[in-house]
Amino acid sequence: MNRKILVSVVVAFAMSLALGLLGRALLLHADGTALATLFASVVQQLPYANLLLPAHLLVAIGFVWVYLKQRQEGPFLAQGVRFGLAVAAFMAIPVFLAHHTVHPEAPSLFATQVACQGVGVTVMGVVVAWLNA
Repeated sequence: MNRKILVSVVVAFAMSLALGLLGRALLLHADGTALATLFASVVQQLPYANLLLPAHLLVAIGFVWVYLKQRQEGPFLAQGVRFGLAVAAFMAIPVFLAHHTVHPEAPSLFATQVACQGVGVTVMGVVVAWLNA
């Protein structure tokens, strides 16, 4: 594995983890507090927090790998945005739609989750494209 790929995976991992935690803490906190009875408390979630690291590492590895396989000649910004939107379309948005089907949430929470994840993976796409330009 070359250095550029390794750096891309590490950066994508950090971004995935940070965007997920920041999104939950800052943007979803108010909606989540209003629906506290539907979710496990922070104390109940702590024993499972160690699963976040391998989950985000797998996201990063897959994200970089698929990006590198589909990369084409051209400006990194356009490629990164296109890739991020594609990931949002086939991964991020369908996951929240499926979750909403089995665990309905307030429309504002659902919309915020979809928007945050869509923007997050699009930004990750641009960064990974830039790192591999």
